[in-house]
Amino acid sequence: MQQPTLVVFGAEDFLIPNRALHPQLTTAQVAVAGVARLPHAQQVLLPEAGHFAHYEQAAEFNKLVAAFVR
Repeated sequence: MQQPTLVVFGAEDFLIPNRALHPQLTTAQVAVAGVARLPHAQQVLLPEAGHFAHYEQAAEFNKLVAAFVR
């Protein structure tokens, strides 16, 4: 059985992808590629959030998680 997965990225993440190693990639491209490999995944890009989206947009992040686990 494959479990549903919630994947949350900060839209302004400057650590993923590593700009020095992969300057041609965007955070959104990495998110789409990763989620494509998870059969039952749901992707969310949080606006105005960086690498610590769960901290930077805590209320929105918590709302997403709560809705997902219901």
